[in-house]
Amino acid sequence: MEQRAKEKARHILENHLSGNKLHRSRERDHILDAVLEMKGPFSLGELNEALKNDNFRVARATLYNTMSLLQQLCIVVKYLSGDGAKYEVCVDSANHLYRICTVCGKKTEVRKTDVAEAVLKSKSGRFLGDHFTLYVYGICGACRMRMSKEETQKQNSIK
Repeated sequence: MEQRAKEKARHILENHLSGNKLHRSRERDHILDAVLEMKGPFSLGELNEALKNDNFRVARATLYNTMSLLQQLCIVVKYLSGDGAKYEVCVDSANHLYRICTVCGKKTEVRKTDVAEAVLKSKSGRFLGDHFTLYVYGICGACRMRMSKEETQKQNSIK
C-alpha cells in the first residue's frame, strides 16, 4: 500500500479519536499498522498471526473492537466469503466491484465502468456518493462445473 493511503488512514483514526475525546493507544496504532501491511483480503485469525509474528500480543476483544472501529471509519471493509469473514483495506480505494464465490471463496475484481457510473449517479436524497465497494455473491464457473460433474456422476451411479 502506498504511503499516502497509510497516512490518510492514520489521519482518519487520529481525527476520530481526538474528536470524540478518546485516547490513542499503542494497541490501536499497532493493529492499524498491521492492517495496513496486510496484502489483499485477510481474516481476523491471519491478522492476529501477523501481530504475533511481530511479537505484539493483543486481547481478542481489543482486536474485534478495533476492527469494528476501522470499519465504521471506512478504513477497512468486511465481507463474507466461502471460508468466513474477510477484511480488506479500503481507504485507498476508488470504486470496486467484486464477485465472490460462496463455495470456494474466490474473489475477482470486475472492471465495469457502466456499473460504477450507475451507482454513483443514483440519487439518494441529499447524499452525494464519491466512491463505493460492491460485492456480488454467487458460484464461480469452476465450482459450478465441478458441482455439475459431481451431480452427473451421482446420477450415473444410481442407474
